[in-house]
Amino acid sequence: MRGMDLIISDANGIYIPKIFADGYEWEGISEEDRTILRSGPEHEHYWEAWDDVISTARFTDQHGYVWQLYQDGDLFAACYELIDEGREEQFYD
Repeated sequence: MRGMDLIISDANGIYIPKIFADGYEWEGISEEDRTILRSGPEHEHYWEAWDDVISTARFTDQHGYVWQLYQDGDLFAACYELIDEGREEQFYD
């Protein structure tokens, strides 16, 4: 779907946040949150850090479009400017 790209499959389960922190350099993520996530799900603040990252992480592509994280099992990069209305309704229904 244009404007919605799968980043990490839900097959990775509780390690999705760690995989994201290890492999993606998005804007808006504090070094503290990144360090916590890289520590893995055993860290006591892992899920709080992930909540912060989901709500603040951004990536601006070469065309100036801003991408955000969206998680529904799988982790997606979502650019809401690129998702046409019909497909957006279909995706969320």
